[in-house]
Amino acid sequence: MEEKRLSLGEHLEELRVRLIWSALAFAIALAACFIYQEQILRIIVSPHLKASGGDPLRALDYPEKFLIYFKASLIAAFVLSGPFIIYQLWKFISAGLYSHEKKHVLFYLPFSLILFATGVLFSYLIFTPFMLKYLASYGDPSLISNNFNLTNYFNLFIMLTVIMGLVFQLPLIMLFLVQIKILTPQIYWSKIKISVLLAFIIAAIITPSGDPINQTLIAVPLLLLYLIGILLSLLYLRLTKKSD
Repeated sequence: MEEKRLSLGEHLEELRVRLIWSALAFAIALAACFIYQEQILRIIVSPHLKASGGDPLRALDYPEKFLIYFKASLIAAFVLSGPFIIYQLWKFISAGLYSHEKKHVLFYLPFSLILFATGVLFSYLIFTPFMLKYLASYGDPSLISNNFNLTNYFNLFIMLTVIMGLVFQLPLIMLFLVQIKILTPQIYWSKIKISVLLAFIIAAIITPSGDPINQTLIAVPLLLLYLIGILLSLLYLRLTKKSD
C-alpha cells in the first residue's frame, strides 16, 4: 500500500505550526531561565570554584557579566526546550518519511541524545573539574598568580561540554558504518591497537592541559565507547541474521 505524502502547501503549513510551537516553548523556557539565571550560572561555575578553592571569576569590563548571564540563560533555555523542539522537528520531518526511514530515526535519535547527555555529565562531573584543578595548581604560585577570567572560563566550559557530548556519539557512528556495509565488527576489532593509539592522540588534541593524566581520562572512555560500538555492531548483525 502506497504511503500518503503531503503536498508542498501542506508541508509549509506544517512547518509554520511547528516553528510557532517551538518558538513559544523556547520563549517560555528563556523567561524561566532569566528568573533563575543566578542558579544557572552557579551550576556552570561550580567546577571552577571547586578547582580554585572558591576563588571567584573576574569580569574585565562592564558588559561582560551581563553578557555571560544572558548566554548562560540562552543555553539553558535551549536545553530545557530542546526535547519539545526536537519533538516538533520530528513531527515535521516524519510527515515526509516512509515507515522504514522513520524506524531508523526512531532508533538513532533517542540513543544519540542519551549518549550526548552522558558525555556532558562525564565532562561536568569528572573531566572538567579534574582538568581545572590540575591547571589551577600548575607551576610555582610565587612566580605566577591565578587571575581567572569569566568569559574565558565560560567559553572553555561550553567547548569541553559540547566536545565531550559529540565524542560520546562514537558507538552510533560505528554502528551506522556497519549498517551501510562500509565496515564490519571484525575490521573494528582488528584495528584495536591502532584505536588505542588514536584514542590517546585524540585525547591530547581535546585536552587543553596536555598532561598525561587528563589525556588518560579522555582516552579510556574513548576506548570503552569503541568497544561498545563493536558490541552494538555484532548485536545488529546477529539480529538481522535472525530476521532473515
